[in-house]
Amino acid sequence: MSSGAFIRPIEENDLEAVVDLMATSFVKRTPAYFRGGLERLAERNVPDCGQRWGYMIDDGGGRACGAALSISSEH
Repeated sequence: MSSGAFIRPIEENDLEAVVDLMATSFVKRTPAYFRGGLERLAERNVPDCGQRWGYMIDDGGGRACGAALSISSEH
């Protein structure tokens, strides 16, 4: 039994679930479009205070039910 949804950083093993979620939510874009964006984010240098991909809403059972992608940079 899950204890409820919570927000957490997107991890590498979440990427395909995030791709599926984004492609389902934004139907004019293909999974390849979102996969490519996440691959580009994976190649970037990330400052100590940043997240590589962003955050997701975990349904409490490990399933992505929301996501906010972010681009972290040091200014």
